[in-house]
Amino acid sequence: DPGESAEAAALRELAEETGFSGSVVGQVSPRCAAECSISSADEVFVSVACQSRGAQASETDEDIEVVLVPAKQLLQTLDSMAREGCLICSRLQAFAVGLAFNI
Repeated sequence: DPGESAEAAALRELAEETGFSGSVVGQVSPRCAAECSISSADEVFVSVACQSRGAQASETDEDIEVVLVPAKQLLQTLDSMAREGCLICSRLQAFAVGLAFNI
């Protein structure tokens, strides 16, 4: 939202979309291109330690399901979900591949 820091936005979105609360840990990334040459959208990455879970407060036009998966099973779970027809976020897929290869 206008005038909101990246840290505040990350914590607000985390709570709204997942029901988790958290605290910012580490540094916030510099601005990154969200889709490179496709659009002018940018984003930053904020590391957050999740602390508890309450109720989701998603927008009415959002369809978000929280799925808790152990980190070691993330890539296998995403592959299974993709075979079932789910469209996987490329950033999450890249993260899962990095975890699988201990990068």
